[in-house]
Amino acid sequence: MGLPTTRFAAGARVLARQTKEYRMTTDLPGVETTLVDGVLTVRIDRAERMNAVTVETLDRMADTFEKYASDPSARVAVLTGTGRAFCTGADLTTVGELSGPPSPDMIDAANRTVAAIRAFPRPVIGAVNGPAAGAGASLALACDSSSPPNRVTSCSRSPGSD
Repeated sequence: MGLPTTRFAAGARVLARQTKEYRMTTDLPGVETTLVDGVLTVRIDRAERMNAVTVETLDRMADTFEKYASDPSARVAVLTGTGRAFCTGADLTTVGELSGPPSPDMIDAANRTVAAIRAFPRPVIGAVNGPAAGAGASLALACDSSSPPNRVTSCSRSPGSD
């Protein structure tokens, strides 16, 4: 008899009745954004690359969070990925040389996106629907709350697992 769930569901129904439906969709390459009934959904939309991000994808996500930060109709934000992955980090097909650290542009774009998520004035829920590695782990951790998939996998090696 999950009392908190019942109270949450009842509150959501009241909120839905009080809110007129408002639907807005923005599709930028690599990012899908919808605003319905106060829920801003930012979806990394690169399923063919397991939602690996480019500098442009990160910039679009940061732009979205910065834009809606001043929009009172967005009462909560959900960050998720399309398909079977949340975000597998940087898209290595866009990187010339695979040795060495990430490019300064990629680091700046990732930092800007994490800062925009953290600065968003309302709750940001990370709907982690699969692997979150590299920059994807940073995005998931920047959210106020993250819900893992049914099966959690680790991207690191356990000590002594040779």
